[in-house]
Amino acid sequence: MTIQNLSITQKITALGSVIAICVAALIGLTSLYSSKDIIEQRMIESELPSKLQTISNHIGGEINELLGAAQQLSSNEFVLQWAQSSNQDDTLLLKELNRVAQQYDLATASWANRDTAQYWNQNGFLRVLKNDAADGWFFAFKQSKQPYSISIYQESANDVKMFVNHQQANGTGLAGLAKSITDMQKLLQQFEQTGFVFIADKNGLIQLHKDANKVAKANIDDLYTANIHSQLFNSNGFALEEISLNGEPTLIAATPIKNTDLYVVAQVPKSEVFASVNTLQWQIFTFTVITALVASLI
Repeated sequence: MTIQNLSITQKITALGSVIAICVAALIGLTSLYSSKDIIEQRMIESELPSKLQTISNHIGGEINELLGAAQQLSSNEFVLQWAQSSNQDDTLLLKELNRVAQQYDLATASWANRDTAQYWNQNGFLRVLKNDAADGWFFAFKQSKQPYSISIYQESANDVKMFVNHQQANGTGLAGLAKSITDMQKLLQQFEQTGFVFIADKNGLIQLHKDANKVAKANIDDLYTANIHSQLFNSNGFALEEISLNGEPTLIAATPIKNTDLYVVAQVPKSEVFASVNTLQWQIFTFTVITALVASLI
């Protein structure tokens, strides 16, 4: 049957059906692209930065608390007076170290005399530090004249410690605090279903990662693309790069941890971030088809 053989009523009905389908399709496509743009913008500009900032604030809070405690310990007037005297009784120092360790739930609280290199922790006198592989950190930190240093040491997924040191750059006291942050590692692992979060320093060297073999050994430039750390770590806020990882589009995002040289880095498959967009596409497509069919029948 050709269109010429159709009655006027049938022609009008066919025309109305075509118009209904076209209008429904146009509305559906417009809604689809508008919604997709809005959701993608929200994901990239709001939700992903917000998640990273939450983690950054949590870690930053832990670090700032320890920095304050380490500064008070290195500058404790009573301990400094004892260190500068000839009194060999270290009861006062040990009492203060145990108090700090208990108050902040520390694995270790230590104090070192920058002039004599004598070194204590909460259990007592340890040794006189020597400028060798084991104690080189003390002399490097002392010579740096920097007020504090922060590092993360990870032996395994269940043994992660954060070390915060503070020194009187032109004085006697140097305090070091170590706290287990295994719970923080679990927080990072809960970021996304297939994505994950880790911590790197300003040079891109990984400091905390779900794979302990990468800690202090791998650089994010080696994991992703050359010099990506300079692209992610060159601002004071959130930064985002899209790369192809194993043939899959992947988002690499980073945000700084306040008052440190550390960054929270997220690796998330793009398909996961925009999973809700894909779901919405099918919902709009289904709704458009149903609307067009109903309109045609009417």
